[in-house]
Amino acid sequence: MYKNIIIVGATGRYLGKKITSSFLKRQDDFNVSILLSKKAMEDEEKKKFFEDFQKQGAKLIFGELDDPIGLEKSLEGIDVVISLLTGHDQEILFNGQKSLIEASKKAHVKRFITSGYGMDLSRIKEKECYYYVPKQRIESLLENDSSIEHTFIATELFAEFLFTPDFGIDIKQRIIKSFGPSDMKISTTYTDDIALLLPDIILSDESKNARINIASFTTTFKEIHQVAENVTGEKFQFVEDRSYENLTKEELYKQVFEFVKTVYARGEGYFDKPFNKIHPELSKIPTTTLEDYIKIKLSE
Repeated sequence: MYKNIIIVGATGRYLGKKITSSFLKRQDDFNVSILLSKKAMEDEEKKKFFEDFQKQGAKLIFGELDDPIGLEKSLEGIDVVISLLTGHDQEILFNGQKSLIEASKKAHVKRFITSGYGMDLSRIKEKECYYYVPKQRIESLLENDSSIEHTFIATELFAEFLFTPDFGIDIKQRIIKSFGPSDMKISTTYTDDIALLLPDIILSDESKNARINIASFTTTFKEIHQVAENVTGEKFQFVEDRSYENLTKEELYKQVFEFVKTVYARGEGYFDKPFNKIHPELSKIPTTTLEDYIKIKLSE
């Protein structure tokens, strides 16, 4: 059983708050704890979230990533560590998670959920892009360690990123710029759906020592164009922009968004059978559709 879970990074902008709230709604299944540093409690905005989560039933546990002994004590009695450490800080992404893993093993934690999310790292070559290097190193570390279970979650690009001008989709300006063929398959996941599905993924036997691919929906630029026009009743400008093809490997290594476009363009940005669409229980959980998400963008 995986009853006692602890969340690291509970106030994160995209996933932290949503995942924490999702588990707090499932307190019949989980005892929810939050790991936080003393410095985090000095941040008034974060402090309010911690206090609110505590009122909802979360247990606040102090622990510092640079204090191995203290961190081990903080994780005693925990079954699952959910790491949501993220950002462009290479030290936190790798060393922070490595510290958590080492402390988890000493505290006899059963499973570690990495803060991978996003693109399927098994489809990205070693050192293709700087942003994914620490995430890949953490996955490799866990794959070669039988003393603790792991689960890797891949979602492809968050819908919140895909539906932005950076990736060519500007719903409010009625512009869609395809960074690949109009019929190129694109899987994407709304972060609300990640938070909704994660508790049941952990409870699933299939998630032990596995890479779990999930998606809210799989679409194409052509379909996005058609549905956007149907929903709004207005015409959208549709153009193809593949300027990233002019970038060298060295330039792509440093430019995350442009690199991600190349992953989709080479046909590795979609899931043929996402876990949440084929699993007997998870498939019963409705996720956001393309039409739903376009309406969400229009309401912002």
